Amino acid sequence: MARFFRRGKSQVVFAPTVASITAPTVGNITGGTNLSGSVNDIAGFSFANQPIETPDLASPFTSKIPGSDQADDCTINYYLDSVTNPLHTTLAKDTIGYIILADYKILGTWASGDRVDVWPVQVGSNAKQYSVGDDPALSQVTFTVTGTPALNTTVA
Repeated sequence: MARFFRRGKSQVVFAPTVASITAPTVGNITGGTNLSGSVNDIAGFSFANQPIETPDLASPFTSKIPGSDQADDCTINYYLDSVTNPLHTTLAKDTIGYIILADYKILGTWASGDRVDVWPVQVGSNAKQYSVGDDPALSQVTFTVTGTPALNTTVA
């Protein structure tokens, strides 16, 4: 596949439940809330190992072994609406669910075989962002990752 620009090609969905984190269904995704048209910025949602240093007296080199796996802090900024803000309710503090990220999924019908990353999350906060500059009205949702994400998994 050729390189691509995420805007207009990637999608973000919040699903309250999934049948299986390693095989979410089309119904799980379409039954969730597609955030893509409201997302102003997204950060985190990366998963990495935290290596442990293992120095010893036999060598001046400090070797490492794999340590615990951790997810970075995760946030999504979304646009506020001047009339109603359903995402403020959908993504209320302490809400538990799944963020489903599709790298290359142009808006359209979800299908079995689509590839997604599934992140089990809990909303830590949903805070309006105030500014007096030439900025759109935004809210920032901070997520805690509550379990191991399923990366590059197939939609059932």
